[in-house]
Amino acid sequence: MKILHLISSNGLYGAERVVLNLAGDKNVDTVVGAVKNQHNPHLEIIDEAKRLGLKTAVFESSGRFDFKAISEVAKFICENKIDILHTHNYKSDIVGLLAARAAKSPIIATAHGFTGASRAVNFYESVDRFILKKFFCRVIVVNEDVFPGLLKKDIIANGIDLQMFNSEASGRDEFRKKFGINENDIVIGTIGRLSREKNQMLFLKAARDILQTRKDMKFVIVGDGPEERTLKAFVRQNNMDGNVIFTGLIKNVVPVYKSFHIFVLTSTTEGVPLTILEAMASKVPVVATRVGGIGQMIQHQKTGLLIDSGDVKGLVGCINRLSNEPLTVKMMIDQAYIHVAKEFSIDTMQAKYRKVYEGVLDARLSADRQTCAGMTKKNDSYS
Repeated sequence: MKILHLISSNGLYGAERVVLNLAGDKNVDTVVGAVKNQHNPHLEIIDEAKRLGLKTAVFESSGRFDFKAISEVAKFICENKIDILHTHNYKSDIVGLLAARAAKSPIIATAHGFTGASRAVNFYESVDRFILKKFFCRVIVVNEDVFPGLLKKDIIANGIDLQMFNSEASGRDEFRKKFGINENDIVIGTIGRLSREKNQMLFLKAARDILQTRKDMKFVIVGDGPEERTLKAFVRQNNMDGNVIFTGLIKNVVPVYKSFHIFVLTSTTEGVPLTILEAMASKVPVVATRVGGIGQMIQHQKTGLLIDSGDVKGLVGCINRLSNEPLTVKMMIDQAYIHVAKEFSIDTMQAKYRKVYEGVLDARLSADRQTCAGMTKKNDSYS
């Protein structure tokens, strides 16, 4: 099977890492494709794919609906004999659908989640949901809650490379030294795009309250995005500069997790976030908001701690608890690792996607046979 993955990217975040994990399947001939928006170019996924030795393709785009980009994708599908086009967000869904129609190629999509981050994004996501329902061969979601209005869907949870995150991280000391983290500091960290739906402001409000009574904690935010200026302004206004660290985007997050004592995710909406799985695989205790698929990933007080969205007091309590109860932490990280190894391995995810690809190609072959049979019957009637 030859698959073209297509994404319009804003960096190297959860959806991009899922694409790279799928593209690493040795049983599938895969190309990682990115739509390059001239007004906001992000090709980090292409750079990482090349580093991993994967095939890549870049399609130039001057706007949201660029017919040149559509034509380029269609041409690539035909010239490279792509069996299935697999798209991964609303722009690539729209561009991909029109390109697949032109190239007469099957198309499937993974709906990683809908953010409703702004009025414009909400509009495009509404269009996306409509075309996914109406025109795509198959739609994969990471959990039942991502696309409640879609009846026919495949549910495949995200998976990660356990071995990568369970290995010793040689860059841990370099990371801590680079950002001025002392050996005795308790490091509370979060990783993700700095955007409204990730709600890192909740993380900072909890940091502000905790730092009023203790100074042995460093709060680390890894990532970049549109909310960066607002978050940094809050840190300055509350005199937390010495205890809050913004690292910017970091591609290799393995040593970052090894530097954390506690991982926190404060999102208002999520599917199956890779960062939680990566923290679990790194044997770092997790505190997260009870949104989207997170409640299915974490058993409260067994594999992690859950709080309600926006609950500053609850987050403060969970961080203080985990920093003071080493036996609780040991129990949670052991149970969490067993859980992620059983339910969220990369091998399991890849195998389930291969089954979807095979189903799509079988359906295509069956349809072609029926068309041929109908044409033969029609021709026989003239003999």
